[in-house]
Amino acid sequence: MAERRSGISLGRVRGAAVLALGALLGVGPWAGCGTARPAASPEAAAGEAPPARTVELSVDRESYSPLLSSTVGIGLTPRYSASRTSPPFRYHWRTNYGYFVRWGPPDYQVEELGPDASSEGKVYWSYDPVEIDQRNKPEVEVAVRVRDAKTLDTWAESRLKMTWENSDTAVVSRGSHAR
Repeated sequence: MAERRSGISLGRVRGAAVLALGALLGVGPWAGCGTARPAASPEAAAGEAPPARTVELSVDRESYSPLLSSTVGIGLTPRYSASRTSPPFRYHWRTNYGYFVRWGPPDYQVEELGPDASSEGKVYWSYDPVEIDQRNKPEVEVAVRVRDAKTLDTWAESRLKMTWENSDTAVVSRGSHAR
């Protein structure tokens, strides 16, 4: 017979503890229910400071309107740097207005990626030409994160803002990016 204290079975307490531990370790029926913690970097595990990491956004033009036929949007090129060798990574893009497209060699076909997209490099920000005459468009914010391709850990992130000129032209805000 299980030992009892205060009306609670120690067998039940042990069982609950095993399930909770399993959830934290990612095993058992509640795997993934525990509090997630980012994996320690190899540098942190060795007692060293983690490498300095930055990403800056370079733009190929300061403004854009769908009325311009020479381009599909504002080209955004991430410039990622780290003080040490980095694992393979991808860029995760997000915007509150408009969407991202991929466009380039060899065939220069436009591929719409949406407002939340991943890439290995340059993308273009654009918006729907149907919305050209829409008044009171929101200030545009574009965010990019550098993510480890295997673990999906975020290594660095940056933001860029755009305002509106004449209700149809998105203009990159000064000081919000690297040229």
